[in-house]
This record gives sequence, C-alpha cells and structure tokens, in this order.
Amino acid sequence: MNADTIDFFAYLGKCRNLMTIRRLRKCLRFGGIIWRLAMLFLNLDNALDIYPSPDALNQPQVLVGRDELIDDGVSKEELELLIGVFEVAYPEKNKATTKFSYWPPHHIWSGSGFDMGAWTPDNEDWFVGRFKLYSEGGGRLLRVQEWINNIKGFKHSRTMMKELEDRARSFIVQ
Repeated sequence: MNADTIDFFAYLGKCRNLMTIRRLRKCLRFGGIIWRLAMLFLNLDNALDIYPSPDALNQPQVLVGRDELIDDGVSKEELELLIGVFEVAYPEKNKATTKFSYWPPHHIWSGSGFDMGAWTPDNEDWFVGRFKLYSEGGGRLLRVQEWINNIKGFKHSRTMMKELEDRARSFIVQ
C-alpha cells in the first residue's frame, strides 16, 4: 500500500494527540521502535516523573513478583495507532481485511536484526530515512510478513547478541 502525504500527516497528528495521554509515557520503556516513536511525540519534561499516572488503575499492567504492583498499561489499539496501522478491506475477497502500517509492530521489532538492545545509529538512519520518505509522499506501508522480511537485519548480529546475553547471564549466575 503506497504512502500518501496527507494520510501521513494526519497519522502524525493522531499520534501527537494520543501521546498527550499521560500513561502512554510507558511507551518509553518498551524500547525499540515504540520508544523511538514515543520520543518523537512526547514532551519529555512532562513525561519523566517516577510515578504511575492517575490512569494506572483504568488501564493497568499488573507486575507480578514478590508483591503485586500496578503500573501504566498501553492497549493493543494504542500501539497500533502509534505504529500507524491501516486496515484495508477487499470486497472481492469476501470482505477480508489486511493490516498495513508505517512502522513495524513491537513484537516484530523485538528479536529482529535491528533489535540490538539499544537504539543504534543504524536504527536512527533507517528511521529518519523512512520518515523522510513518508513525509515526501513516498514509501510503502507494509503488512506484518513484509515487516518481518524488511527488518530481518543480519542473522549474524542476532546470533552474536544471543551469545553475548548467554555469556552475561552465566557470568552473573557464577
């Protein structure tokens, strides 16, 4: 699905409005593409306090450990809005729908070759490049499978990161 400048700027406006909801500063803790999008839209002066928002009881994420804790939650619909999901209906295919998005879903980003545990200069170059394409009316929105193929990254980088994590874990356990 080809990107359209008008739709892209409407999407940016919706995200800007969405990110005024105080509990959505939780997106900063997601990491990856969700963190980067949150950084684009959040006013960090207001976002960086240490307490859950008053909305934490309305959209809770229960943290289970020694004690149960309540923290801010983010709904699936809010995450879909943040990555710019569009649902397209195909009447000729028995009203089947397909979802396209400007950015990869969090579950696709996590574990991809782009997910190095921190936002890297390569990630930023990729993000800025796609953002520029969309804002100039170019680029394509992709389906989930296309995102999987698009951000596969380098298999060797994923293997290396897993090996580093395994070694760090065994070092800590010793």
